[in-house]
Amino acid sequence: MELLETLGGYLGIAIQNGQLYASLQQKVAEYERLKDFNENIVESINVGVMALDMEDRIESWNAQMEVMYAVPAMADYDPAAQGHLPAGVRGRVHRMRQNPGIS
Repeated sequence: MELLETLGGYLGIAIQNGQLYASLQQKVAEYERLKDFNENIVESINVGVMALDMEDRIESWNAQMEVMYAVPAMADYDPAAQGHLPAGVRGRVHRMRQNPGIS
């Protein structure tokens, strides 16, 4: 009887772990769908959008930024180097860092 109680406890934990894992997989899939949806929105708007990390490294920019500044896709550049951006953009990034908010 004691053996069955011990095995029953382990079986219950295994079932809970399986349920948690399935829930986690569902959340990951939902996150990926939302991420794709947001990327599609940013890519389809007709204003330039550039995303920087906290160290001012360029994470991404949309196609409109490529058109506005005649700079091809980010894949061709070192994200730590902003030198390929026009001076006006670099200056604006610096000003935005000094006064955080929506700009």
